[in-house]
Amino acid sequence: MAAKMDRRVKYTLEVIESSFLELMQQKPLSHITVKELCQKADINRSTFYAHYEDLSALLNAIQDRIIYDAEEMLNTYDYTQDTEALVMTTRLMTYLSDNQRNSQTLFSDHGDTVFQRKLITMAHRHLIQSFTADPAIHEDRHVDYLSTFITQGSIAMIQHWLQKGMKETPEEIAVIITRIAKAGIDDLMNQ
Repeated sequence: MAAKMDRRVKYTLEVIESSFLELMQQKPLSHITVKELCQKADINRSTFYAHYEDLSALLNAIQDRIIYDAEEMLNTYDYTQDTEALVMTTRLMTYLSDNQRNSQTLFSDHGDTVFQRKLITMAHRHLIQSFTADPAIHEDRHVDYLSTFITQGSIAMIQHWLQKGMKETPEEIAVIITRIAKAGIDDLMNQ
């Protein structure tokens, strides 16, 4: 009986999330109501409140899951190795492509800028750790600026890619991002 209940709960959460993201594609969070979401998801308000405190909690749950997934991917790579940087970036772009609606919605004008700041902070932290471990880069006093440039530039490129309908494949956009990041690292190293 518990397995059946788990399936129903999972289905309910998927319907709530899907309906919420559809609404977010049309308007900002501040203009979405729980009543409207419940009508779209064909659930009652008590079902929504059994799972989420409010719409912000739902948005945070979606964002946190994506951040967690991205962080899990980043933890497995050494960014200072060119081939690993490309593989990791390709994997991240593929993840965003596989979750296209979520990605496009969260990076859209109706998305929450807090999500982008969380993503930037997480990626920045990983780059700093990786750069700190690389003796050739570690000593440079501009590492923080380089990491900021790479993370924010990458997020802006991803946002542009998503908003333009993802015309390039995940592999193509990963190559572009990796080449630009590598050019910044190489320039810093050659000074």
